[in-house]
Amino acid sequence: MATHYTEEQLNTFDKAAIVQLFLTQQSQLKDIDHKLQLVLEQIAVMNHHRCGMSDWQSSHKSDVEFMEKGQYVTPINAVMYAKLKYTPWVDFPPQGSHPLDDWQNIFRSFD
Repeated sequence: MATHYTEEQLNTFDKAAIVQLFLTQQSQLKDIDHKLQLVLEQIAVMNHHRCGMSDWQSSHKSDVEFMEKGQYVTPINAVMYAKLKYTPWVDFPPQGSHPLDDWQNIFRSFD
């Protein structure tokens, strides 16, 4: 734990003691700064490679294109919908779509 000095205590120290305190603080600050830089670098790496997504995107360009465009299949009945491999609310629906609402509307249409 760091010792806290009052102004009166520091006034009683000689110049050599104050210089030693300053050098000690300077080295502690350098160590803290180094550790902080390491943590910031780790955070940057984790944000860039979150789940390896950027690597995956670069190696699977056609899949990324499919996910961005999406796919719309109109099922004829509930059985066909149940057999579809594409589940809209799980597999990246196209932006601005409402797959759960669409599914509910399709499901209600079979009544």
